[in-house]
Amino acid sequence: GGGPVTVRKADEVRYLVRLAVPRDDFAAFLSARRELKVVEADASHAVVVLSGDAAEQAVFVRLLVDAGFAVANFGEAAKALEETYFKNVGRGTP
Repeated sequence: GGGPVTVRKADEVRYLVRLAVPRDDFAAFLSARRELKVVEADASHAVVVLSGDAAEQAVFVRLLVDAGFAVANFGEAAKALEETYFKNVGRGTP
């Protein structure tokens, strides 16, 4: 059998963060934050769950920048994953 299945809550919004310059301490930095849940992370990108509004998102990005992380991209992960899927599979192709 496979590993455990994670079910996403209906109101859970995942955000994709990409760094312009990878840093080995990125995942550990995110894991230490209580205001978010880390879905996955490595030295150059992360998928996190934030429970707040646009103001909380702005505070999160400012936190990353203030800590010296070069944030190249920040946005909802679902859209990014959907775009990747359609780019690789093609729209309307069975």
